[in-house]
Amino acid sequence: MEEIIGKLGSNIDWVALYIGTISIIIAVFAYIDNKKNTKEVKLNYIDEKIDRARANYHTNAMEIAKMKADTPEKKLIMEKSDTAAIEAILNAYEDGCDAFFKKKIKQRDFSDKYHTDIRQFVEQYEKKFASPITAFANMLKYYKKYHRMGK
Repeated sequence: MEEIIGKLGSNIDWVALYIGTISIIIAVFAYIDNKKNTKEVKLNYIDEKIDRARANYHTNAMEIAKMKADTPEKKLIMEKSDTAAIEAILNAYEDGCDAFFKKKIKQRDFSDKYHTDIRQFVEQYEKKFASPITAFANMLKYYKKYHRMGK
């Protein structure tokens, strides 16, 4: 009788080992899949943020075009409104570059979408990136690493 119980216990140990191993393998695959999906969701969020900022800028530009800067106050309001809209775009790209360097998004997808835009913004708004302490440090880092590499 003890031999039967011993053999049965031995088989149960192997079954438990197999079940445990399969569980670990499934958990690893689930973790990898979840991490991949999280990066896609984060990139979609960044895409939406950039799109909203750009749409706001274009709407703002159309509103400014309708206004007449016939007084210094109106001119100042128009300039501040334009600056704020540009800052919103740059902040959206900065968030994207931050996620890029922290590897929270698929870096290749981000580069494919925004590589040229980042170069254009850094070169167009040079003054915003000229200071050693800039609010757009990650954009500048991306620009220096991927656009100025050959220079």
